[in-house]
Amino acid sequence: MRIRIGPFTLIHLSLLSLLFAVSFSENVDDLGFAANILFSSLLVASGLVLFACRLPTPTLGKICSDQRALGLLILVAVALVAYHYYVIGLPIFSEDIERTRFELMNSGLFGLPSRASIYTPPMLIWLSLLGDRFGLAPRMRVVWFGAGCLLLIFTGHKSALLTVFIAAAIVFPLVTEASKVYIRYFIAPLFLGAMLYGLFSFQKMTSLGSNLGDYVWQRFTDISIMPVYSAYNWSSADEGFASIFKEIFFPVSRIIIDGFDIFVIRLSRSIYLVPEGAFTVPVTPGFFAFHVGVIGVFYAYVFSAIFTVMYFLIVSSLYRDRNIFGIFSKSLMVYAFYIGFSTGNFYYAISNAAPFALLILVFKYKWRNK
Repeated sequence: MRIRIGPFTLIHLSLLSLLFAVSFSENVDDLGFAANILFSSLLVASGLVLFACRLPTPTLGKICSDQRALGLLILVAVALVAYHYYVIGLPIFSEDIERTRFELMNSGLFGLPSRASIYTPPMLIWLSLLGDRFGLAPRMRVVWFGAGCLLLIFTGHKSALLTVFIAAAIVFPLVTEASKVYIRYFIAPLFLGAMLYGLFSFQKMTSLGSNLGDYVWQRFTDISIMPVYSAYNWSSADEGFASIFKEIFFPVSRIIIDGFDIFVIRLSRSIYLVPEGAFTVPVTPGFFAFHVGVIGVFYAYVFSAIFTVMYFLIVSSLYRDRNIFGIFSKSLMVYAFYIGFSTGNFYYAISNAAPFALLILVFKYKWRNK
């Protein structure tokens, strides 16, 4: 049986990772928690399986693109990234990688440069993988692929190069058979590079106090499940739907209101006993546990079902699009949906990605082919 790789695959893998952590963590023995995680995962997974047969079949013909407008878009995006790192410095060379990585808004300009630093790398990966459908020269496809990987390395994130696999999975159904062969040539060296980069990042994190094997196991079990379990047991009476609205408006509110926090930051302070107002790295409770923590178990199931439908709709729209700018903007939103689902800060991820997606659409409607 041939495995079909696509956007749905990412959600299935995220759910499997969550269930693995619940099954093998030594710190969780709450059967009610485990049962709700299992049933919510089955709800989303089974919904996507049912919707999979309703997805339109992507056409793999030529993509409509204006080469001049596309070049201008890439130039603007890369310039914004360069400006961002000029202002805050390269996180990978920072003494405190985690803090520099999360101080995204410090580059100003209403957060556009910081968003460019997040979303330009996957866009360059998509540009490379889909290049043969709009006449991009093979050499330039390699150049843009390498540029996307380099920008990911600059972020200093331990699993930065995994973004390449995530980005590739999103557009994989839109990739021609010839390009899929091209992708296979990159898989082995890229996997090796990701492993070496992860090892390098691990060595820079001197506070772990464990060897690499122990850390990887802990990362996929106890470390992974801790924010999920903490969010699940959070008192939703102290949160409510207001927490969701805070997530939605956080990209704007944090510019206007100093010290404006969202749920994942407050949860992080609670877990790591960080004083109010002090810097802390946001934790990742996941979609279901986040909603349990802020609005309760019943609504968490309701919103999980809504997410499944919304994800199906945005992926369907992506499969139908034959304009490169439309594909980029919709792929970006699918990427945000996945990141928000897997980490738990779903509404922030969507509202943070939307301005950059709209910037891409400006190029689609202002310079589209007649």
